Amino acid sequence: MKKEYAGKAKGRLNVILNLLRQYFPSIGEEAFLLKERRNYKKLFGKKQKDFWKKCFSPDEPIVLSGPFQGMRYLKGTVMGPPLPRWLGTYEQELHPVLSEVIHNRTYEKIVIVGSAEGYYSCGLARYFPEVPIYSFETTWLCRLQQKSLLRKNRITNVQVLGHLKTKNFRKLLAGSRALCFLDIEGTETEFCNEQSLLALKYVDLIIEVHSFKEFSAAQVEQKILNSLSTTHQVRVLNSEERNLSKIANLLPKSVTRAELVDAVLEHRGFPQKWIWAKAKNASRKEKNF
Repeated sequence: MKKEYAGKAKGRLNVILNLLRQYFPSIGEEAFLLKERRNYKKLFGKKQKDFWKKCFSPDEPIVLSGPFQGMRYLKGTVMGPPLPRWLGTYEQELHPVLSEVIHNRTYEKIVIVGSAEGYYSCGLARYFPEVPIYSFETTWLCRLQQKSLLRKNRITNVQVLGHLKTKNFRKLLAGSRALCFLDIEGTETEFCNEQSLLALKYVDLIIEVHSFKEFSAAQVEQKILNSLSTTHQVRVLNSEERNLSKIANLLPKSVTRAELVDAVLEHRGFPQKWIWAKAKNASRKEKNF
């Protein structure tokens, strides 16, 4: 009876959340993400606490490897499993891109849309302390976490902002030599379309691909590739396995292999893809710096 009652309650809650997201999008999105955070805490809370005790206690976590190695991080619940962030294996597929961005590219500004608790906002700010970074995140709790993360790392050049409309996105980037990171759950097609091409002329883009409404992830990917093919050099990045032996050397021997295998999992439930799009006209813009 308890299970049946819980199932019915969960069903009613989902109906209410869907109605809120349909008729009151901002309120519905906040409520949905609060529910997701509660689920993340249930799923990862104990593992997170045990891993922290073995690897970081009594100090706060820091990123152990990857391009953001040494970055202080949050100990609490974030959107998704925190351990890949702590390990530095989070979205490892982007590490070569980030290396290129950090060492070979010159930017007037950096724009991150869908920045969650600030992994990329804070990480990139450590390499670009003089470049203004505009970090957009719709949920207030994630924005609070991001501000906390920035304080922990003494970052001062990031503006944490809320919702970004496509017309303001174009205004913000128009004519700029910029880096833009998009992780916006499918609406990336609304930001990377033919109407945006002039604004994106000198912009390098890292785009996480998602399904959206009636479009599959593959269809969303193709739409973006079609839109950017004339102005950008585009490359699709696919999910890849993690090198556990390299990470294991950074951890105490008390961390078992089974714990490490579980720790690197990002629990996406599907293969992830990203698009790395480099502006073809960037070199002309950089000559004017």
